[in-house]
Amino acid sequence: MRFKDYKDEIRRHLTNWTTETELAVELAINNNLFEIRNKFNWWFARERFYFDTVAKYATGTITATNGSATITGSGTTFTAAMVGRKLIVGGDSTAYVIKTFTSATSITLESVYQGTTVSGSTFAILKHIYRLNDRAMRILWMMQNADKIKMRHVDARYFDEAKGPWNTSYGKPSHYIPRGQTTANYYAANTVLVTNGSATVTGSSTAFTSDMAGMVFKVVGDDIEYIISAVGSATSITLDTNYDGTTNASASYAIGPWGTEQVELWPAPETAMQIEYWAQLRAVKMVADNDVPDLPEQWHAVILHGALAEILPGRALNEAEIDRYEKKYAGDLKDIKSWHNVNEDENPFFKDTNNPEITGGGTGFSDDNAWVFTK
Repeated sequence: MRFKDYKDEIRRHLTNWTTETELAVELAINNNLFEIRNKFNWWFARERFYFDTVAKYATGTITATNGSATITGSGTTFTAAMVGRKLIVGGDSTAYVIKTFTSATSITLESVYQGTTVSGSTFAILKHIYRLNDRAMRILWMMQNADKIKMRHVDARYFDEAKGPWNTSYGKPSHYIPRGQTTANYYAANTVLVTNGSATVTGSSTAFTSDMAGMVFKVVGDDIEYIISAVGSATSITLDTNYDGTTNASASYAIGPWGTEQVELWPAPETAMQIEYWAQLRAVKMVADNDVPDLPEQWHAVILHGALAEILPGRALNEAEIDRYEKKYAGDLKDIKSWHNVNEDENPFFKDTNNPEITGGGTGFSDDNAWVFTK
């Protein structure tokens, strides 16, 4: 079914149809698409991705003063890209996060240096957190390709509470820790005109691109996030709903994905190497009339029934329809769950002790709601 087909079918069940109603219907349809898509590890929504690690930086020497957050380098070439990475001073047992970049010979830490004052000391700057592909929603497995080691998943809370030298160790990573979503790669060049009650946003010397459709738009200082429904030009975008904030002719803003997963590697990579991973793909929001859900066609009706159950209360022609579609939706979900429970390829908890390397059973498998392998 196309996005327009969903809307047309739902419209038949409503007492009236306004612009506000249409927006509510579109939201309900996409809500149910995301609910169904994200509930299971669908076989069609898996993809292999790669990223390269960054080698440790240890060129030159540094001066670090007890009680000061400023690090001064000699013979160093610090860069802005080092912000967020960790600094280890000499043989110190504490790793410090770099907060700001000042120059090739000066950086600032998030907290003051607690060790003994040193001058001309060796150091290491390590990148331990890496962003995954924008479409990656859930890691199924991850492998360090230099040694073909399937990396072990570690729960973030367990790692954060653990005692020992992990936070200052580096080498070839063998563990990964999902660290949730980040929207750090927002596009935010120059300013925009936003008008209360209008869905049109006009940029000033901006470079909006077509791939921003479906991404999040947010005005700095405003907590409301809007979805970009269309990109008209390099200086014009359209939001999915009218802007609800104060009219501003030169507003600072940010554009970015819904949220991109990031992962922490330990030990922190010492050299540049390739990390390979399979991931469950994030659902794609339907925006245009001819968009279709990225879901097997046999389950398209589930989205319709769920959207009807969500939108009909208060708007339906009669109460019987509400009850009918609430029951249909519950039955749909039960059918999908049963299908996954008996389908080896679909079910991440399928047990097969005769083939432990590719299923949920057997030695060395870490069962954490996904296809995750250990070393």
